[in-house]
Amino acid sequence: MLFDPAAEAPPDPRPALPLSYFDTGLGHLFARTDWTADASWFTYQLGWSRVDHQHADGNLFQLWRKGEWLTKERSGYGINIACTDSKNALALENDVPDHNGDYTGVEYTRGSQWRHVNDGPGKILAQVAADKYVYALG
Repeated sequence: MLFDPAAEAPPDPRPALPLSYFDTGLGHLFARTDWTADASWFTYQLGWSRVDHQHADGNLFQLWRKGEWLTKERSGYGINIACTDSKNALALENDVPDHNGDYTGVEYTRGSQWRHVNDGPGKILAQVAADKYVYALG
């Protein structure tokens, strides 16, 4: 209804855009090989952890190649989905929580990062998006 169906398709504006983007505020890095349908994508995130409904996803990474996710976070809703083992990230053993009746007990038994911690957001120490590789350190 907006465009004449017989009209020629407009040019694709995406090739003029950069292949990588780093969002300092959210702590997200997005990179792709090109703008074709066969592109590979890499995403990385290390965001804040002080706001409700945040997930234990520090250092999460995902890779899309040849039309499918090779590695990706598990999407969904609930305490288990918010834990690190569903977020394709790494967590090292936490101390036993003071009480085990809320979400901290679930996080502890799953080996998850802690959520809602007041020790500050994660920090991205380095990130590089070059022609042949992407690197992130958090």
